Amino acid sequence: MNELTVWEHFVDSMKNKYATFSGRASRKEYWSFVLFSIIVSIVAAIIDVSFDFNEILVNIVSVVFTIPSISVTVRRLHDLNKSGWWYLIYFLPLLGALYMLYLMLKKTQLEDNQYGLSLVNKM
Repeated sequence: MNELTVWEHFVDSMKNKYATFSGRASRKEYWSFVLFSIIVSIVAAIIDVSFDFNEILVNIVSVVFTIPSISVTVRRLHDLNKSGWWYLIYFLPLLGALYMLYLMLKKTQLEDNQYGLSLVNKM
């Protein structure tokens, strides 16, 4: 099986795994989603400002990306053998976001875990 490109990971997250909270997401899959969602948000903001849309497009993009963002983060937590409920750590001001950033930067767990088979073995 060939490794997916950054773009293919993003498309897969938006198309096939839009609201999939089970399974695992590699570090590459997670950061591919983050990269393209930031790019799309910036483009939406530029269009909003250019055409004086009063942030309508940015709000639409935010709504569209909310569920896939949560689902890819939960799958990334699963890859680290952590429950998706760890997502709620974001509610701790500053420390929660910093700890979540640390988790998202950690390497993929090489072993199978309760959330699925190792992503390394699938390739």
